[in-house]
Amino acid sequence: PEGYVATAGDCDDRLPASFPGAGETCDLVDQDCDGAVDEGVLALSPTPTMLGEYDEVGRNLAVAADGAGAAAVWVRPGGVLVTQRLDATGAPEGGPIVIGAAPVSGDAIPRVALGESGGERHAYVLWRTDDGLRARAMRLDGAPSPAAARIDVDTLSRPTDLVVVGGAPYALWQRGQRHYLRALSPTDAAPVSQEALIYESRATDITESGAHAVAFGSDRILFGVLDQDVVTTTRYAYVYSVRLEPILEVGARGGRFTLPGDVAPRSIHLAVDPDGDPTRRSAHAFVGWGERPDRFTQAFRFVPAAPSATSAIRPVGAPVEGLVIGASLSEAGAEWCALEEEPADRETLRLRHQPFADVASSSVGSTGPSMPTLWGASAPRYGQTGFVLFGGRVTPT
Repeated sequence: PEGYVATAGDCDDRLPASFPGAGETCDLVDQDCDGAVDEGVLALSPTPTMLGEYDEVGRNLAVAADGAGAAAVWVRPGGVLVTQRLDATGAPEGGPIVIGAAPVSGDAIPRVALGESGGERHAYVLWRTDDGLRARAMRLDGAPSPAAARIDVDTLSRPTDLVVVGGAPYALWQRGQRHYLRALSPTDAAPVSQEALIYESRATDITESGAHAVAFGSDRILFGVLDQDVVTTTRYAYVYSVRLEPILEVGARGGRFTLPGDVAPRSIHLAVDPDGDPTRRSAHAFVGWGERPDRFTQAFRFVPAAPSATSAIRPVGAPVEGLVIGASLSEAGAEWCALEEEPADRETLRLRHQPFADVASSSVGSTGPSMPTLWGASAPRYGQTGFVLFGGRVTPT
């Protein structure tokens, strides 16, 4: 009869998709009426795949993914940069391939992006060496790869990011307080343009982790950076739209958000909405700050076509605990991975889901075991699978 359901136990008669036995989706709603939300749909695998020895001194790992799998890049002890191809489930394919030399027990700061050239998949890698910055196009079919190309000769330069836009890789790096961009060949990663200055920061104490870039359409990138007003000492998070073709053009009105006072900015990660009208398309910026154990992340929504800088960016929800190391967006909301403090000075990774509505995010998964020191990087999610690469010294839990 009207007002009754055929099966008892339905938890919300107003939601047709919620009933006992329904499949869970990642939206903070209890679809299967078991009292839990999102169980099993956004969880880190219980047993990480061991890829090899890792030089834990310095920022020395990165990972990128596409619909066919992923490429992990890290530095072995002794200063050897290698890459490992992974299939769509995260299982290794073949063995590690040597990319080139890296600083011994220092910061190689590798950046990696996946793309195609001549019908072949490549992992484009940018990293710091003892004689400047180099890039290399690594073929993922196991065939010999072209030699590494010199991108910048300044030994103080540090990689910021590597982005593939319109089939072409673009290298971004920081030299002092200036951020540069350069187009590379999709065949051998050799420079095909002059370096171009895209941003000059005012702060001198925010490291290269305070900048990130992501492809935004077929002809531009979004560039996020942390900076500080040297007069007022106020710290900000900025996001700019940078058009690459037909001429390089940095948007005059970037989004700007003031960070809380007396905090140490740590990282910024950008993620683009999967769909939408290009003229109104948005992205999210995830800004992390603080020192152990008080580390937090705040999500912001950025609309490049907004009429003003103040309306271009606004917070989503409230700050939550944990330092973000990567994020992606789905139709249901934002999934992001955070590094969080655990008892006894250990750390763990946690996945979070944050709906596009202005509410706080929910923790829905974690790794194990805990580690006393952990460096991590995360790749975008493709389909139902994402990739998180981390390194550290495993200890008993």
